Amino acid sequence: MHLLDSGEFSFDANSIVDFVKTATLPLLDRLFEGRALISDFVVNELAAASIEWKEAQVVVLGDESDLQLFEDIRRKNPPLGAGEVGAITVARLRGAGLITNDRQARRAAGELNIPVSGSLAILRYAVEISIISGEEAFRILSEMIVAGAWLSDELVESFRKDVLKM
Repeated sequence: MHLLDSGEFSFDANSIVDFVKTATLPLLDRLFEGRALISDFVVNELAAASIEWKEAQVVVLGDESDLQLFEDIRRKNPPLGAGEVGAITVARLRGAGLITNDRQARRAAGELNIPVSGSLAILRYAVEISIISGEEAFRILSEMIVAGAWLSDELVESFRKDVLKM
């Protein structure tokens, strides 16, 4: 069973933006139907970029205990923005996985034993379950890079070889 097969996932804005910029947000809708969560902080970040993800469930961090956890995570991870902290907080509160491409957010989530994946894992998963082909996954990744996503050449080449073998 694949990590992305079941359960809820809290998304950070950066991973959503990758799919929006490549016009592949419907792929996220299909893969995470009824399982995608976004914090109200992520909603605000997306709104600032005129992006709305209608299929994701918005989790408002309004309770005092929610906001205390948010502040605890923020205090321990000063480089993280409100969206990243909000996504980690939702993952922790809901027992969900975290979807982010941010290295510092991944580290912070790991310290809280939150499973983490990112855009590459989503594309690989879509190929594994035959939603898209390996060629399509690599094309989407290439478009993400053109749109501003940064990945090392080694990681891109490794991904290409992996998905084209599937």
